[in-house]
Amino acid sequence: MQLDRATRIGAAVAGLLAFCLFGAIAFAVLSLRSNPDSTGATPGAWVVVGIVVLLASLAAAAAGGALVALIAWAYRRLVRRSDA
Repeated sequence: MQLDRATRIGAAVAGLLAFCLFGAIAFAVLSLRSNPDSTGATPGAWVVVGIVVLLASLAAAAAGGALVALIAWAYRRLVRRSDA
């Protein structure tokens, strides 16, 4: 299966955004767990963290796709102007 170049760029951008979001979430979880007084998170807290991670990954994918669509639109518009 061959993917269009814009699709590959979009996947890379979405992956980078998701990686940045997951890094921040992982840092927050590790910071909470490394507190000496911490007894660990409750099961409900882990459910909330899981939901936030899922929503963050969906938002990163949507933002990556929107960014690539915007860049493709601007590129096509600039190419049309330079051809005229």
